[in-house]
Amino acid sequence: SHTPIAAGTLAEGKRIQLALYALAARDALGLGEPAAGMYWHIGSAKPSSLRLEKQDGDIEAALETAKDYALAYAAAIRQGHFAPKPPDKGCPAWCPAADFCWRYTSRKF
Repeated sequence: SHTPIAAGTLAEGKRIQLALYALAARDALGLGEPAAGMYWHIGSAKPSSLRLEKQDGDIEAALETAKDYALAYAAAIRQGHFAPKPPDKGCPAWCPAADFCWRYTSRKF
């Protein structure tokens, strides 16, 4: 079993890691333009539904979206704004902060 990674999470700024890796491969390592990108669920050995090449626009738009979110997050952190926010469906019991986080809410099923 795996937790689905919805295609829209990149546009919402929730799953930007894949696009940032593609940016790094392209810009820092000079590996050329990315042709595709996806997360791979190890346990179920299946690809996620989030595909860089299927984002609104194209891969370049996905990379720009991720870069914009990353820069906004870094600016907020520099200003001291990085308060935790529980996930929409509640926090997982395995979270290391579950015992002391004032924002912890048990997961809703």
